Amino acid sequence: FVLVARIPPHEQQHISASIKGNHLLITGYRSNEETMEIDPGQVLGSAIFQSFHETFPLSWPVISSDVSKEIQGDLVIFRVPKMNQFSIPPDSEKRPDKLQSEASPVNENTAKKTEPYRRNSSSGTLS
Repeated sequence: FVLVARIPPHEQQHISASIKGNHLLITGYRSNEETMEIDPGQVLGSAIFQSFHETFPLSWPVISSDVSKEIQGDLVIFRVPKMNQFSIPPDSEKRPDKLQSEASPVNENTAKKTEPYRRNSSSGTLS
């Protein structure tokens, strides 16, 4: 995977990339301090700090230890190598949530023939 971002040169050293789960995480910050001398011995100052992060989903397993950053002018290029398909462990055997059984065909010779029970009215037993 390749991600290209246009970043001003003075902020490029504050940008980094990492892998979190199946996402590429880009983080960065910028800071700015300003001071102004009002009177001799009196200084007025302000400081600004901003940070950001952005995640990008990855559709294939990657080698997280080999993420690289390249700078070309005002472009920052992050490269994330994909994992070889043979390196991915095979999915565990899929099993159905419920067991299903199919009725086996009945052979006429092995099928038991049943007759309805008849009640013997005198004794109250089944015969």
